[in-house]
Amino acid sequence: VGRGELSDMRCAGRRLCGSCVLAISLLTASCGSSSSEVAEPRPQADQATTAAPTTTSQLKPIVIDVHSHLASDVTTDLVISALNQGVVDAMVMFARNPSTDAEVLDLADALPGRVVVGLAFQQPDWIIQQPWVLQEIERKLETGRYHWLGEVILRHYGAPAIGAPPWDIGVDTDLFRGVLTLATRYDVPVTIHHELDDETREVFRNVLRDHTSAVVVWAHWCGRAAPDDAQEFLDEFPNLYCDLAASTLLTSFGSEKNPLFIDGDQWDPDWKDLIEAMPDRFLFGIDSVVAALFENYGKWLEDYQKMFALLSSDTRAQVMGGNAARLLPAEVVADLAQVAGTEVIGSVSSTPSTTTEPIPALTIDCSLNEAGKRISCQAGGYQEGTKLTWTSTASSKTRKGDWWEFNVSEDLIGTEATVFFEECG
Repeated sequence: VGRGELSDMRCAGRRLCGSCVLAISLLTASCGSSSSEVAEPRPQADQATTAAPTTTSQLKPIVIDVHSHLASDVTTDLVISALNQGVVDAMVMFARNPSTDAEVLDLADALPGRVVVGLAFQQPDWIIQQPWVLQEIERKLETGRYHWLGEVILRHYGAPAIGAPPWDIGVDTDLFRGVLTLATRYDVPVTIHHELDDETREVFRNVLRDHTSAVVVWAHWCGRAAPDDAQEFLDEFPNLYCDLAASTLLTSFGSEKNPLFIDGDQWDPDWKDLIEAMPDRFLFGIDSVVAALFENYGKWLEDYQKMFALLSSDTRAQVMGGNAARLLPAEVVADLAQVAGTEVIGSVSSTPSTTTEPIPALTIDCSLNEAGKRISCQAGGYQEGTKLTWTSTASSKTRKGDWWEFNVSEDLIGTEATVFFEECG
């Protein structure tokens, strides 16, 4: 009794194992209106309704680093090298003074489908709170080339290792409120750096209450909050997200305040429980802000992959890129999906140039028989001799092989079925 939203989904960065995740709506499509002023969570891109009885979405799972910076010593070759580690498909990039927004635009033009252009705030006009900064932000947003705002510096304890001084810019200011207003007007997320502490907790809460329609990404696991504090804010504000940038224990920043990880191979159990309970509210990021961090990008990735492997596969897929994709315009996601899982061709390479057969894109096609509540799926792009496994939230059964048909269990599914397909060598 509903309509399935079908997807041909490509898995990015597949090496030893690859996976695809497909959500199928079991709700009957309907249209209506509401006069409620209560903010609703931003709608997911793969849940948009159309007039057609069935549709095939081109949205593919993409791994997106939502927190990167272009600094004066960060070259295009360094960014290419990071992307060619075979895990991350795209980066949300913010300029850090003296680098400029124009340089990020140039980088995005040089690496199509790899760089989501952010409008930068680690710039003198914002730091010294010039009154005309809002006009300049809006002028740039009107171009349609900027799809994220950030990283808006508010309360920052400083990071001497990367030359970042402490800043304490007020939360309840006309300028920050103006940024939230522009984020809402132009429908772009805004990443903020604001350390949560007792002194500013309620002031920050009250500002968010006045701007509930703004999509706010609270950097560094919700301002390096304690898990219960983070949950309190996430429960109250449905358009609030938290990125997990700079949480690795390989840096002092990740261990100083309410760390996510207890040691090199164990999550703080309260943080892990919260992320598993609210998997649609957290975003993956590394916070490469200087050349040295880009040079060690592979090491950071290895550490994050090890820790994220301890999360459930569905949570991992959402945090690593699914949630970020839902915050971006469909046309931007389509551009990212075109190159997801492929090597970036540039002036640097880890091996001499050779001619090799491309690895096919891992895909799944599923259809829903509404009358019989039966889902049929077929995999494509897998390599011969690999282990293929199907699971779903709509069935207690699993299946090996390149296809699966199963009846939807009423006991296990509400309004959406999620199908998981994994290939391992």
